[in-house]
Amino acid sequence: MIRRSTRLLIILVAFVAPVCIGSAMAQSAVSLPAPGDIYVGIGLGGFFPENTSFRATGTLQGIPLAASGTLRFRPGPGVSLFASYSVNDHLGISTQAGYSHNFIDRFEGNFTVPPLGTFATSSSVKGDVSTGIFLLNGIVTPFGTRHSFVPIVGGGIGFAVSKASLQSTTVLGTPLPIGTVSSAVGLALDIVAGLEYRFTQSDNIGIIYQLIRIAPSDLGSGGGLNARTGAQYSHTIGLLLEHRF
Repeated sequence: MIRRSTRLLIILVAFVAPVCIGSAMAQSAVSLPAPGDIYVGIGLGGFFPENTSFRATGTLQGIPLAASGTLRFRPGPGVSLFASYSVNDHLGISTQAGYSHNFIDRFEGNFTVPPLGTFATSSSVKGDVSTGIFLLNGIVTPFGTRHSFVPIVGGGIGFAVSKASLQSTTVLGTPLPIGTVSSAVGLALDIVAGLEYRFTQSDNIGIIYQLIRIAPSDLGSGGGLNARTGAQYSHTIGLLLEHRF
């Protein structure tokens, strides 16, 4: 799990780097004509979810059990579509619709199986999580948009729809089918930072970083299991293509 101090460092670097680079370039760049107020874009990149807490009680294949620990995930692909409006040269409003897919790596924590008792485990899990996210962001361009290089920062709020499929796990070295499919809708929050390069009058290309927090709550429930998952933080890093009208 990424420690809070490491997460804060990532956020700090993601915000400060494009602003500093953009500031230096903007000061030496020639002012360009104002771009259009309406713009659309697409972002493609990697989706890196942090670990999340997981608790479950109930029965699995007729066996009573309880689990408490952490789910680990593998990185996966992500794609986002944007539609935005520039209120002025320094402020914009952006809507975002995104999709990501990740495989679950393993469960680390404690299993309680009466009458065997409680034991610590690091068990592989076969399963995956798909997430659709919808956000409304405020976007700030500190040095305006009339330069070749444009740093951006912002953040917003929205909701996420997650679907989890848990196929099987391993308990005491024995494969155990799970076979649950669950979905949840939760609040989503994000912060974003990036640096864009204006290569034509209407087109930008850039690199963007986004930290997303979602709370999928009861992912993993089903088939006799009642599950609770904690808030999940995910990092996305990708390329952005943007066209202004």
